[in-house]
Amino acid sequence: MTDINTIKNLLDFIPYLKGNTWDIIGIGIVIYIIYIAYIMAFERYYKIHNSPVSQKKTFHETIDTIQVDDVHFFEHLSFIIRSHLEDSEQVLLATKKTRKDIYKESVSLELKEILNICTYHEYTQEKATTQKKMEILEQLKNSI
Repeated sequence: MTDINTIKNLLDFIPYLKGNTWDIIGIGIVIYIIYIAYIMAFERYYKIHNSPVSQKKTFHETIDTIQVDDVHFFEHLSFIIRSHLEDSEQVLLATKKTRKDIYKESVSLELKEILNICTYHEYTQEKATTQKKMEILEQLKNSI
């Protein structure tokens, strides 16, 4: 019986709340919704980064998916190379290794050359022939 009286007293009290109180309650609800959205996004991010290795494509599988006729061929290729360097912890800001550890393991010079070729063709808008693209892909496959 006291629960019913408590609810009844709360309902009687609601009309006496000031406008500022409703603003604060509204802001609280918005903040709570943002917090829930953040938690949901973090869970997705966590699941993606901690997915089993068997679900992730290997480097050679991702190279095989690139189409030579693609307009953004060099963009995709440089993205794949950079992702590989980050995954293998050969890039400074994407690893927990120190500078000394990274300099002991030199990053492949062939990968640097391929990245230079990719950036050259990306930014100069110079068209590369299909044969040149195939040579770059073969060079990349042989380097790793």
